[in-house]
Amino acid sequence: MNMDADQKIAQLQAEIAALESKVLSAGEAAKYQEHLEFLANTALDFLGQTDQSDIFEYIGNKLVGLIDDAIVIVNSFDVAARELQVRYIGGGEGIVDKIVAVLGRQPLEQTVILTEDTMQKMFRSANKLYQFLGGLHESSDGNIPKPVASTLETLIQANETYGITFERGGELSGTATNITKGNSRLENPKVIEGFIFQCSIALYRQHMEAELRKAKKEAEESDKLKSAFLANMSQEVRTPMNGIMGLAHLLANPEVEGETKQEYVNLILSSGNVLISLLDDIMDVSRIEARQVVASKENFRLNELMKELHGIFSTELEMMGKKVLELSHDLALEDESSLINTCLLY
Repeated sequence: MNMDADQKIAQLQAEIAALESKVLSAGEAAKYQEHLEFLANTALDFLGQTDQSDIFEYIGNKLVGLIDDAIVIVNSFDVAARELQVRYIGGGEGIVDKIVAVLGRQPLEQTVILTEDTMQKMFRSANKLYQFLGGLHESSDGNIPKPVASTLETLIQANETYGITFERGGELSGTATNITKGNSRLENPKVIEGFIFQCSIALYRQHMEAELRKAKKEAEESDKLKSAFLANMSQEVRTPMNGIMGLAHLLANPEVEGETKQEYVNLILSSGNVLISLLDDIMDVSRIEARQVVASKENFRLNELMKELHGIFSTELEMMGKKVLELSHDLALEDESSLINTCLLY
């Protein structure tokens, strides 16, 4: 019985110790509350961010305030060029000048082209802190040579180097590199990751808003082009219509017979074909916008086209009574040589 009682007492003591370990001290509770307020405030700040050129500086300043005794580097990422661009360096007085002294160039706005392997690593570690055991050399994807990186690390008293990637919706938008100094260590990693997750959402939202603005502008330009096209088509439709009307009036003359009558009929049919072709072009515009058009290469004879055009415009001149003008055409190519291969839409 005593053994059982002793075991129960020991079990209760262990449970009490476990509960006590979970109870935050006053200082820890204050720190926890501070972090909650930090994330709440940054979430509200991101909602008001509209200019992408400012957001990276904002991210850098907030990380410097969040991480004690550390240097922070924030980069934007260009998806098309697959390159990182340095947008912010902070965390110590004169830090940029020290880097310039070693590198021999201004680090801000510098770009680094990433390999496919590096991009895949970034995706795998998106929104999660990971340590670069190779320091600045590894964090720069090898673009900073090891001797130069070692000199820089000694100059800035680098201790540990951590990276984190901004990713949302399957798209990378940037990275942040955090370099602790002296004997300091990276504390509160979950808070940092929570903040970077907010950054990723904000950057993705800005990207989508930019895409929407671009799509809106393209739609407006498309409407203008469509209006110009239809205005031009209205004039183009009048030409074969005038030809058809003029030839119909000429055919109404009972004195028109034989070959002349047949020529007029052929020209009417030709003008009708031109009119149908123009209407097809108008329909093609709508089909192109709906992505329902298939291109096909076919042959046509240039000589036949020239003859049709000559007949249509000669009829228009005759209708308008402009007898002082005379249209003529000279076919420089034989019929067989006037064959042209063109792309038609279906």
